[in-house]
Amino acid sequence: MTSVAVPCREHHARAFQSSPSAIVVTTLATGRILEANESFSQLTGYRHGELLGRTTAELGLWHHPDDRAFMVAQLQTHGHLRNVEFAFRTKDDRIAIGLFSAELLAWDGEPALIATVHDITEYKQVQNQLKAALERDRLLGEIALRIRRSLELSEILATTTAEVRQVLAVDRVFVGWRDEKTDEGRIAAESCDPRFPSMRHWVFPADEVCAATAMFTTDRAIAINDAEHSDLFRDDADFREAFCVRAVLIAPIWQGGRFLGVLGVHQCSEPRHWQPYEVELLEKLATQVAIAMHQAQLYQQVCGLNGTLEQQVRERTDQLQQRLAELQELSELKDFFLQAVTHDLRTPIVGMQLLLNNLLAKHPPEETIALPRAVVERLRRSSGQQLEMLERLLDSHALEVGAAALHCEAVGLSELAAAVVSDFQPTLAQNEATVQVHLAADLPTVWADPLQLRRGLENLVTNALKHNPPGLTLTLTTGREGPQVRCEVTDDGVGLENVEALFERYVRGKGSRYQAGLGLGLYLCRQIVEAHGGQIGAHSEPGAGAQFWFGLPIAHG
Repeated sequence: MTSVAVPCREHHARAFQSSPSAIVVTTLATGRILEANESFSQLTGYRHGELLGRTTAELGLWHHPDDRAFMVAQLQTHGHLRNVEFAFRTKDDRIAIGLFSAELLAWDGEPALIATVHDITEYKQVQNQLKAALERDRLLGEIALRIRRSLELSEILATTTAEVRQVLAVDRVFVGWRDEKTDEGRIAAESCDPRFPSMRHWVFPADEVCAATAMFTTDRAIAINDAEHSDLFRDDADFREAFCVRAVLIAPIWQGGRFLGVLGVHQCSEPRHWQPYEVELLEKLATQVAIAMHQAQLYQQVCGLNGTLEQQVRERTDQLQQRLAELQELSELKDFFLQAVTHDLRTPIVGMQLLLNNLLAKHPPEETIALPRAVVERLRRSSGQQLEMLERLLDSHALEVGAAALHCEAVGLSELAAAVVSDFQPTLAQNEATVQVHLAADLPTVWADPLQLRRGLENLVTNALKHNPPGLTLTLTTGREGPQVRCEVTDDGVGLENVEALFERYVRGKGSRYQAGLGLGLYLCRQIVEAHGGQIGAHSEPGAGAQFWFGLPIAHG
């Protein structure tokens, strides 16, 4: 330990006492005050007589008692202490900050220290305020960046409430919104201490929203330190108690001169004296929220325009693709139709041509030719086939474009089916086919064109005969099924593949090799049934026969 000899007290007493710096001499071991000047008394608030003979611990001068032990350790290690900040407590219990410098000395042979203290409390306060302001500006910038970095409004509001609650250390932060349709107030976002109830689903009546809106004529915030004794909450005791509102700070959110809502802060645990910097921070954040909201709205508008444009492009592309597919299908149908017409109409014409050529070759030019009955029958049959094909072409076109007029009346489906079976007896015999009928009696009538309906049923029977070898067994059934009357034509023939496609134009089953045709029979059936508001369908498997059915709505009245 180094020591400094005590100078002559008489020589330095005046300088010691008149020094503007606070100086104190204490014992090294206990901190008992041996001497202190007037500046030290003014600094601590104790009179000279109250200081002498008492320890710093007894007076409670050290704000942190461990600070003295630290100072002594530094002195014993280095022999001096230079400009170290320590907090100390004054007589009136005020905490001050001092800049300490100290050295060891011997006082009447006893180890002691002499310390000089400069009060830097105001300097530290200004410094802390400046640091706090810089920190607030930094936080404001970071929050604003995070807010404006997002273009999703819900994310912007959630970020705002969470960040403000953390920075201001409050119990609840919320964004209140005015519903433009009802003028009611709703909570758009909230960050709340779990110890207190949430306002998320609270709805403010329109009259309260209008009254609250009238309070905001500028972008200045409203601060209420004690909500219980505030005139603004005089009539809102129920709300205040329900959500534990003790102090309030609210900043308006404006956009282009239009009031949108508020950025609000609640202290729920106790009243709170809002500091000017807290008010300013909330006002600035409300402005940032308004800017971010405007950006989000612009982004949504752009997305909407992009989405509309993309949708229009997709729709137009789909239309073009559909049109292209239709043109392709039409081209394929045209090619198929030409092939079918060429083949199916050419066959009977070629047969007639060969027959006539043979007759002409057998007889001289001047001789009259007598035609045998068998030849006439073949000619009649060939011309009938050609006429039937042409009529089906005309009928399918008329039904498709809606040009075929339906002459509807009440029709009994069982009676119509019985008539078709009776008329088809010669054709059935020619094809060595048998038919079983199960026709329900007393069926409700259907409202239909009897000629067209008969034609559709005939096509189903004809289709079964054409696409199967001789010896077929047909079953014709009628009955009621819910609000419809149903007719079924079932056979035990070779069966069909892809039966649903058979109802399209120019489609023929594999069994069509037994008869010629354009593939319009089942297509006409579908057109006729659908023209009457009914449904048609089929079920078949190769080798297991086929079942065709149609249903028509029951006639009313």
